[in-house]
Amino acid sequence: MKIVTIFNFPNSEEYNDLCDWWLKSALKYSSIPIEVWYEDSIHLDLEDSSRVSYHRKDRLDIDTVLPNNLISDKSRHNVGFKLYNLCSEPEPFIFIDADAIIMRDIEPLLEASTRKPFITVDHQNIPGHTSHIPFKFLNSGLQVCSDPTILDFKNIVHYQNLHTAFLCPGTDQAMLYNYFRYIDYNYTDKEIDWRWNNCAGFCDDFNEICINHYWYKFKPWTIDCKAWKNFKQRRMV
Repeated sequence: MKIVTIFNFPNSEEYNDLCDWWLKSALKYSSIPIEVWYEDSIHLDLEDSSRVSYHRKDRLDIDTVLPNNLISDKSRHNVGFKLYNLCSEPEPFIFIDADAIIMRDIEPLLEASTRKPFITVDHQNIPGHTSHIPFKFLNSGLQVCSDPTILDFKNIVHYQNLHTAFLCPGTDQAMLYNYFRYIDYNYTDKEIDWRWNNCAGFCDDFNEICINHYWYKFKPWTIDCKAWKNFKQRRMV
C-alpha cells in the first residue's frame, strides 16, 4: 500500500505552500511510500525523503470518450488525468487530494483497506453545495483502494455515457458514484466517516478531524484556518 496525490496546482506561493504542508503532514502521519503525480512540472522544493517519489503522468484526451457537454477544464483534469491514472494504477493505494491535509495517523485507513477493495466517503450536507442534492454521493478526495481491478475505466465511462449529464456535482466523483451504483457496490465503511474527508469550511474541530479537505473556495488562506497559520509560522522559524 502507498499514498498517492497529485500536484497540478497553479504556480503560486499559496498553492506551493499548500503542497509543502500536505507532504510534511503525510510524512508525519504515515509510514508507507508516498507518490506525487504531476503533469508538467512541480514548483516547490522537493522533499528530501526516501519515502517520497515523483512521477510525471500523461493526460487522456477525454474528447474521445465523453460527449461535448461534459467537457470542461475541470473534467479534462479530474477525469482525463486523475481518474484515468488512478484506474491505470496496478498497485494498491490510498489517494488523498493535495488540498486534503492529514491530521492524524492513517493506520485506520490501512486497517479498513483489509475489509473492502475500495472505500471512500460521502460528502457532508453542506448548505449551498450539497444540501440541494436529494441523495448521498461520494467525495473523490479520499480513495482507499486495496484491489485496483475494481476501478475499470472503460466501464466507468460506459456507465456514464448511458446518461446525458453527470448525476451529481463533480466530474470524476460523479462518474465513480454512477459506476458503483450500476455494479451495486457499497463504497462506504462504518469506521471511515466524514472525519476522514472533512470539508474545511464546515467543521474546524481539530480534535475530531482526521483529514481536513480545503476543497473549492475553502482554501486555508481564505477561511482564516488556524492550522494553516501555525504551519506558516513554523516554516518561518
